[in-house]
Amino acid sequence: MFQASTSVTLQLCRGELLAWWRPRQARLRVLSGVAWVSRSNDLTDHFLPPGASLTLPRHSRVLIEAENDVALSLEFEPGWFAFARALRRPIEALSRT
Repeated sequence: MFQASTSVTLQLCRGELLAWWRPRQARLRVLSGVAWVSRSNDLTDHFLPPGASLTLPRHSRVLIEAENDVALSLEFEPGWFAFARALRRPIEALSRT
């Protein structure tokens, strides 16, 4: 099975707070440090140590605070149209030769 994803790495200093509204589903992974995560419609606060991950639901509001210096990875699954566009370019280049 083929899976494509896009990821972004973020670094937050102790006490920094990141707040945003996520239009697409994503997976948050803690690379180092400890992060506090609160999601809309989730009554549980999550304290994530290194190596832990958490799904950020589509269209949710998310708060992330660095309990200490933290490195995070956000992995997004591209939609079908983004996937098709990415594949189309190499196919077009091959068909011209």
